[in-house]
Amino acid sequence: MEALRIWVKNMEEKKEIRKRILKVRSAIPKKVQEEKSKVICEAVLSHPYFKQANTLLCYMDFHEEVQTDMIIT
Repeated sequence: MEALRIWVKNMEEKKEIRKRILKVRSAIPKKVQEEKSKVICEAVLSHPYFKQANTLLCYMDFHEEVQTDMIIT
């Protein structure tokens, strides 16, 4: 039973951390998000592992995450 209480507490903490992170990310100006996303995508696209890859898995951005459309298209 103690393990269940610990698990529930951890899940509650995880939810709070996610809320704080979303709040911080949403406060970043859209222009800055776009600029930072471009830098990240360019780094990925120019990396040797990316260039040698036969298969690529990529997520669609959601809620102010790094914009991945430059990699996907």
